[in-house]
Amino acid sequence: MASDRPALLIVGFGVDNGLQLTLEGQRALSLAEQVFSIGLPEVLRSVLRSSQTAVTELDERFAEVDDYADAYLDVADFVLRQAAIEPPVALLVPGNPMFQNTLSRFLVQTARERGVPLQIFPSVSIVDALISDIGLDVTTGGLQVFDARHLVRRATPINAGVPLFVLGLGGFILGAGGDSESDPIGALAKHLQRFYPAEHAATLITRSTGRGDISHSTVQLGRLSHVAPHITLSSVLFLDVVPRSSPRA
Repeated sequence: MASDRPALLIVGFGVDNGLQLTLEGQRALSLAEQVFSIGLPEVLRSVLRSSQTAVTELDERFAEVDDYADAYLDVADFVLRQAAIEPPVALLVPGNPMFQNTLSRFLVQTARERGVPLQIFPSVSIVDALISDIGLDVTTGGLQVFDARHLVRRATPINAGVPLFVLGLGGFILGAGGDSESDPIGALAKHLQRFYPAEHAATLITRSTGRGDISHSTVQLGRLSHVAPHITLSSVLFLDVVPRSSPRA
């Protein structure tokens, strides 16, 4: 195998229904000897089937273990072994492979440690979709993006004059990954109220496609726990800027 020829192709398929797969990503799939996937949407499954692209879905490997860390090790080892046997192989993953995708980042790290040449094909990320759906001008107003767990545990300072997305709510609030917080949503609300008034609007976004099709519910920050039952693994919290005249809580 030539040293500059990728043995592993990691391809993002975007958000929502998975039809945001780029032409570049499609070409990468056509070059692969084997194609594996995680979280493949039904509509994309049908499209790939019609184009005679055979896909092996790896989701069951996550259902067979109690700890996601073990699943990451298992999937990374399996995919890299296949890449060594019959390169190149492709892995289809949601969104942008290097953004909010722990498995992809771990796989990239492991591949580089083993000296496996790889290539990444990005697609639409959840932040791209949110910016389009909300209509944010991030070049003028800026943007803050934090993972909920890191935001709380590191007590990260926030600029209330810049729009904020809090990602990773599901893993933090629902306890995926063994969180030690007894009241994670309470801890998140308490941290946010260091920078925002309790009456400031907090919007839980449960679906964003980038096409204006967005599902959300808004409450006052001090009542953030009211939206807890609606939080899923893909939920995002959005807080717009605090007007300059508004006092902090």
